[in-house]
Amino acid sequence: MILTQQQKNEILANEIIEFLKKHHLWYDVALYFNNKKVSSYGGKEETTKNINVKDYLEYCNPDTITMTFEGPLYKELNGYSIDSTIYDKFVLLLRKHGYYFEFGHAWSLSIYSLN
Repeated sequence: MILTQQQKNEILANEIIEFLKKHHLWYDVALYFNNKKVSSYGGKEETTKNINVKDYLEYCNPDTITMTFEGPLYKELNGYSIDSTIYDKFVLLLRKHGYYFEFGHAWSLSIYSLN
């Protein structure tokens, strides 16, 4: 079965959220994909629809997933952690799906296809 890009985005976004929850990093994070935003701020998860990521971020990829983050995920991805395994595991999660990421700012990233 061939998946659409929107289906691929949904699957990957759900895996990213589960990864973040597993590692206690699903806090002050937002994922933008498929014209929606799924976020966790102040311990509350929220989904907002009809979102154009370009209206919110200068550096983004509306075709896949763009993320913004503060707090613990910011520290992990920007090298402020003693243990770099979270960064490495995140990279491997994306590669498993055929993607990589690039930072827009220290607090944002966009996901792109390896192909």
